[in-house]
Amino acid sequence: MKTNVAFGDTSAIVPLCIFQETSLQARQIQRAFPKSVVSWETLVEAFSAFNRALRKGALTQAKYGLASKQILALQKSWFEVPPDSLVKSQAVELLESYPLRTGDALQLAAAMMRCKGKPRHRAFVCFDLLLAEVATQVGFTVVGLQ
Repeated sequence: MKTNVAFGDTSAIVPLCIFQETSLQARQIQRAFPKSVVSWETLVEAFSAFNRALRKGALTQAKYGLASKQILALQKSWFEVPPDSLVKSQAVELLESYPLRTGDALQLAAAMMRCKGKPRHRAFVCFDLLLAEVATQVGFTVVGLQ
């Protein structure tokens, strides 16, 4: 890898805030890549995951509160790729070429923009199988799914 900076997909951020099967691995990866870059929609996607877990009863109100505080603390330490026309265009191109969901295309497009379209040797932290496959195909080194 070029640096200790990694792009973190929401699937790698949420396990840092609420316990999941991947939480231990997510924490280990965070220590290896302390400088996170995320897409502008990561915070919203994380709160969506927290609220889904709360509604399903997989998360208590108290743990929801802790998760909310944790994600807001993480937000202070990461660099956010803002939405702009280049990210949107890149996302559309990815959707035309790969079977991605909208959010995943936006995440990957933001990562592509952050590395100026040169993903080789760049870490992309992800626990979503489909997104990881596409990230690998476009040239990222996927960290998280082993």
